Amino acid sequence: MDVDSKYARVAVYLYRPGKREEGDNIVKAFICEGPEGLKGHLILDDLDNPDKAAYVTLWDSEESMITYFGSIRKDLDEAMDDLTIGATEYLFTTIRGMS
Repeated sequence: MDVDSKYARVAVYLYRPGKREEGDNIVKAFICEGPEGLKGHLILDDLDNPDKAAYVTLWDSEESMITYFGSIRKDLDEAMDDLTIGATEYLFTTIRGMS
C-alpha cells in the first residue's frame, strides 16, 4: 500500500445474507485492472455485521479517483444491485494522515 496516497474513495455496502463474498469478487474485478492512479485498496469487514463491508481505494490524485469511478459507476451499481440492500454510501476523501 502506498503511504504517499493523498486521496481515498470509500464505498460501504450492506449485502443480502450470504452475498458478501460474491460482492467482494465483483469489487475486486473492477479494481484489479490497475487503473491509472490507483495505489492500493483495502476491504474492511464490519465486526458487528458480517453482511456489511467497506471498500477503500487509494489514489495519487483526485482527478484519477473521480475519473475512474465516474467511468465505472453505472456498471458497478448494476453489478451490485441484486446483492445489496439499500443505498450504497460513497465517499470521496482526502487522506490527512497514514503511516
